[in-house]
Amino acid sequence: MCKNIIKQIKSIINKRGSMSRTNNKPSVLWLQNFIEFTDFEIDPIVSFINETSHMINEKQSEIDNKFQEWERMHENDPDMPSAFDVFENEIFEHERFSTILLQSTFITIYSKLENTFFDICEFCRKNFEHSIDVKDLAGRNYIQRFKKYLKLVIGINLSSIETDWNDIIKYQRIRNTFVHKGGEIKNIESDLETFINNTDGISYDLSTKKIVLESIKFNIDFCNIVKQFISINITEIINQKS
Repeated sequence: MCKNIIKQIKSIINKRGSMSRTNNKPSVLWLQNFIEFTDFEIDPIVSFINETSHMINEKQSEIDNKFQEWERMHENDPDMPSAFDVFENEIFEHERFSTILLQSTFITIYSKLENTFFDICEFCRKNFEHSIDVKDLAGRNYIQRFKKYLKLVIGINLSSIETDWNDIIKYQRIRNTFVHKGGEIKNIESDLETFINNTDGISYDLSTKKIVLESIKFNIDFCNIVKQFISINITEIINQKS
């Protein structure tokens, strides 16, 4: 069922100009399909996060057991290297793998958000027969352009969900920091620092001046936030344009 919905969404979005030549354009209520489409895209990522977390925990247990076994066997032999010297590369590689996985998964989730929102705006452009495209608008990033498009072109009042948009923009700033600066922010702005301090699974390291993803909870929570964000925006569009 979900695969059929995806095909329908892509088919409608890709029909250049067909909606303006026919009276059979989809109802704005059809936007509700994007909610199911988003679930179909995001839910496998949540499963992936949980499965890889289990794999990482098992690998950590393996390393811990080897470390302890080495110390037990050679604790009375001063000529033997320490357990840390023996397993140093394996320990560091495991720690680095976890960091890379957390960051890359977060970036993937954010990309799903942008791609879905672009499709929603394209659907609205065709359904409401506007000639202006999201890409025609000025903006520092696509999230700001999406917001501007819904407000100025489609005519959606977003005041009731302004806080949600502000939070998504903070996630966008975090994403850009990882993509363009490796997580480093030498002079972090107070609003972003407060947001990070109040969000589980992420921190700002004052000594290294870097944002650090600490646990899978951050990514799982973000998956739910993306699903909710798509849903509340679609609800606003439908309520105001039906």
